[in-house]
Amino acid sequence: MTLPTSAIDHPWGAPPSARYDELARPFRAVFARIREGAVARDLAHQLPHEEIGWLREAGFARLRLPVERGGADASLVELFALLTELGAADTNVVNALRAHFGFTEDVLLAPESPWRTHWLERLAAGELVGSGFSETGDAKVGAFSTRLRATPRGLRLDGRKFYTTGSLFADWINAVADDDEGQPTMISVPRQAAGVQVLDDWDGFGQALTASGTATFEDVAIDPLWVNPSKLRFPFPTPRPTSRPCTWPRWPASRAPRATTSRSACANATAATATAMPRACPTIRRSCRW
Repeated sequence: MTLPTSAIDHPWGAPPSARYDELARPFRAVFARIREGAVARDLAHQLPHEEIGWLREAGFARLRLPVERGGADASLVELFALLTELGAADTNVVNALRAHFGFTEDVLLAPESPWRTHWLERLAAGELVGSGFSETGDAKVGAFSTRLRATPRGLRLDGRKFYTTGSLFADWINAVADDDEGQPTMISVPRQAAGVQVLDDWDGFGQALTASGTATFEDVAIDPLWVNPSKLRFPFPTPRPTSRPCTWPRWPASRAPRATTSRSACANATAATATAMPRACPTIRRSCRW
């Protein structure tokens, strides 16, 4: 069973792109297989390891990569439409992949560096990335109890994360920790590395099969190439009201997502946001492609 085209058209007002049906066709058969067992998996609390494996084999995780890297060079609008279709099949599966696609954007938008080259190669090989950001306890906003330490034996990671969505299905955990200077630092850690443990202990409401439980790191050896050299996670963070001068970096036009938004739609969205948040960072106006 495939999702009616009209259901995909609705959010955009038009098909995501002229090639969208061709792009989606090979994945729709996988979505249908995933849909067939979704209810049974929920009832039995069966994590969708196999189903995510089907998507990996089909190249779904590489959608945003350029063709020469084995991807489809999909635009963000095309990606979101495909995620909508996958979500209609199983909301657990689509949520479990959110950190992977976020990390992919980090890599695509990063300046040229050994780090970017390394992760493009890993993503092109079909490797998946899960989340390791949130912490419980007395952690303060913008600070983390997880620590990345420089030791005579090299970099070491220690800490505990929660809400690690998708990490049990992933090859890597994209985590954040405070370094020796107290600065948040992003590290991608092999899930199978010595000292790493990931538990399926999420017991809250919502999508229970996303593996959003606990991850612990105990004296984990960290290769410097796994540490993101940039202190900024995204060059286009969500604008927020502020009384201070805007310090968010401008969205580089050469690296802006290739959304097929019309001039009028972009103008209307910008105006609506400016009305709702009159003191918002002016980056939102600059992010319009027109």
